[in-house]
Amino acid sequence: MASPITEVELSQRQGATGRRLGRPMRVDNSLSHQSSRCSAQAAIRGDLIGSNQASAAGIVATGHAPVLRLCRALVEAGHDPALSLEIYRGNTVCLRIRSLAEGAAMAVRDNAQGRPRFVRFVQDGQETCAAAPPIAPNGRGL
Repeated sequence: MASPITEVELSQRQGATGRRLGRPMRVDNSLSHQSSRCSAQAAIRGDLIGSNQASAAGIVATGHAPVLRLCRALVEAGHDPALSLEIYRGNTVCLRIRSLAEGAAMAVRDNAQGRPRFVRFVQDGQETCAAAPPIAPNGRGL
């Protein structure tokens, strides 16, 4: 809640003619108001190794989308799903995951044209995507 504007603040915002100069500026000096960014928990730091391996908090994930697999592994290991994950390659941040829960819910699969797409992760491996449905084998060899 902002405090009322004092006469001094009002006079500082008005010109010699009494007209307001520019847009009013409201400053809140109360200690109870804190930025949500300051109160947020720190992100987990992870590293990308090569193109198919990621590690964080002593957990290593390998695969087609290692960071998303790492998110699932971190949640299974008991980390807070609301925590964010920052992935580094060397000293450079190369990927930020907003929350472990969001990353754990995603997977990457190629569509029918061979382009990678984010899809919803399903535990039994049957992610939903726009690709053609799987075709049952007919028993004949190539």
